[in-house]
Amino acid sequence: MSFPSAPVLLKTATCDRTGILVSWIAPENCGITNFTLSWKAESWWQSASATLPPEMREFLISEIPANEKISVWMYSTNDYGSSPWSDAVDFVSSRDCGAASSADLADVSKIVDLEAHRFFDLIYTESFDKFIIEKGYLAHVEKISYEEKDNKIYKRVRVSPAIPVAIRNMAHNYMGGVTVTYEDVSVKHLDSLMIEFKIENVPVVGQYADTAKGKIVVVPVDDGHCKLEIYFDLRISYPVIGYYIAQVIRSQVLHDIGAWPELVMEYVGRQN
Repeated sequence: MSFPSAPVLLKTATCDRTGILVSWIAPENCGITNFTLSWKAESWWQSASATLPPEMREFLISEIPANEKISVWMYSTNDYGSSPWSDAVDFVSSRDCGAASSADLADVSKIVDLEAHRFFDLIYTESFDKFIIEKGYLAHVEKISYEEKDNKIYKRVRVSPAIPVAIRNMAHNYMGGVTVTYEDVSVKHLDSLMIEFKIENVPVVGQYADTAKGKIVVVPVDDGHCKLEIYFDLRISYPVIGYYIAQVIRSQVLHDIGAWPELVMEYVGRQN
């Protein structure tokens, strides 16, 4: 018997509010005495490690930042010494990672100087989309389908976001450039002040997305004010290639919808 071979980290993992559950394949016939697993969040200066017994084949990485790339690697040890490091595998922690509950975690929450139903009637309309394009928040919106029934509006549009320079430069550094379009599939619930949406047909990242959906909720505050809440859950199963495009999409969606309170007030001012 000699030094052991390195374990093989699997590129799929469970990512939820408890952390990232990683798993691996152990080398055979090596007399493993323990594994050493290390991980590092992109925002950390240093990595963290855990020494694990030889029978373990999975480990929950917890106490990590939410919605951030986490790199993981490991090696095995026997009585003769240690193996080389395994290949590192990258994951993305969930939006609600580390939260006591996955409920009530709005990505954006803003007060709007309009009554709730008045604000809700204005958003997600063709005329408001046109106004946003004129303002430069979207490069183009192409209507694919539109149907109103059962007190709901079903809409599918193809969006070409006007990506901010900083985000475009980030993607260019990692991927040599970025051209992004996606389809926004939404249901506007006219009786509950809520819009549910899904992001579909995204280049590169689409094949890796476990989920890319969210909701927009308009909460009444008083006669002249309401609150806009945005929830967007974008989870990636294998983000090595798709991670940076995912950040472009996520940042752009939250940036665009988060600007609605100010844009709607300007839009209303133009109508008056």
